[in-house]
Amino acid sequence: MRVLIVDDSAADRKLYRMLLEDRHANPRSLEVLEACGASEGLELCRSTAPDCVLLDYKLPGMTGLEFLAHLTGDSPSDFPAMAVVMLTNLASEKMAVKALRAGAQDYLSKDRITAESLSMVVEKATQKVALLRALKDERDRLARSVAQKDVLLQEVHHRVKNNLAVIVSLLRLEAGAFTDERLSAALRESQNRVESMALI
Repeated sequence: MRVLIVDDSAADRKLYRMLLEDRHANPRSLEVLEACGASEGLELCRSTAPDCVLLDYKLPGMTGLEFLAHLTGDSPSDFPAMAVVMLTNLASEKMAVKALRAGAQDYLSKDRITAESLSMVVEKATQKVALLRALKDERDRLARSVAQKDVLLQEVHHRVKNNLAVIVSLLRLEAGAFTDERLSAALRESQNRVESMALI
């Protein structure tokens, strides 16, 4: 798993790295990247595609919400490219709602961070993005399947209509060939029924 910490505080970045490495089941499979500013963080997001971004709300020159706006502008709005967990010193439900609406998957107050809470929030956020990715893939697969079935259905309708047109033509020819008026009327009636079926 690749985690990017975007925080202007070197001490906080070091703490988060230690807490993540402490709780990770296999430290060798964990790669922790660090960025001390928003522009460096955005560049790392684009170049390394981390699984999760731990994002400080107050960055120099840009808030975490503005960072999220730049990040989500790079990917479709219905599908996050990576999990984002907003970190802040301000324990506020209003701030949490703003972060979630802006595209973060979770929110954590810096004064409540423990190794367990941090690893849990990172795991849940990445699982949420993985589920969204799976749902998007399934939705795309279903859309392709429906499109293929629509094409097949149109082809079947076209062939049936052509076959019914051939039957109508044959009935018309046969009706004209007979001198018996009752037989000709019966064939014309059959012709009318087949034409009605073709219209339906």
